[in-house]
Amino acid sequence: MLKKGQALVLRTTPYGDKRVIINVYSPQEGALGLIASLSKKSDKGLKPAHFQALQALELVYQEQSKGDLKALREARILYSYQDLFFDPVKSCLSLFIAEFLQKVLREEEANSSLFDFIFQAMRSLDKAQLGLANFHLLFLMELSRYFGIQPHLEGEGNYMDLLHGELLEEAPHHPYFISGEELALWRNLYQHDWQEWPSFDFKGAQLRRQALDNMVQYYRLQLHDFGPLKSINVLREVLT
Repeated sequence: MLKKGQALVLRTTPYGDKRVIINVYSPQEGALGLIASLSKKSDKGLKPAHFQALQALELVYQEQSKGDLKALREARILYSYQDLFFDPVKSCLSLFIAEFLQKVLREEEANSSLFDFIFQAMRSLDKAQLGLANFHLLFLMELSRYFGIQPHLEGEGNYMDLLHGELLEEAPHHPYFISGEELALWRNLYQHDWQEWPSFDFKGAQLRRQALDNMVQYYRLQLHDFGPLKSINVLREVLT
């Protein structure tokens, strides 16, 4: 049976000479694995350009038995990014976010609001000219809400317990916490409307890198340990 839907590309893996496995996130089915044959003809068929990180697609695929890869029959680009794949900073950000999402969405069920948020965020990044260095921090803070793990940063407290996601007056009896300038940054991110991220004014590169590392750690503690992120070191270098 053929099925239609939308999806965001998270990862593409070569499979033999002419085929690829594509991991996508769909608002209809959640995390989904597809297999596709690439065409060498320029005027038709599936092309590598369809499967760049976070490309938004309209899909037609063959439904297989549960748990199997779905056979992708057709793909149409839903939104043509103008800058995302060509600007070095935006490209690096999109690769990091795609890898991060692939880790945390591996078993995620369908959620149209989550899909809309990611898609809207990438279109916003594509169009933006300012504030690129802080986009990923605001994105990760907002994303946590969709997983039900948004940290509790309202009220008093000198320490943020990353293990339990709450403020404390005294440091917890484990190493997973933040305080001081980094806690102030997290509070600022929490209070900031993510859609206004280009105006977020923060220029401390070292503190930004530290906040990124601890946000990734926070997700690992709240969800599951999803192993190393290959793109994070490149992102740190680009956003110095």
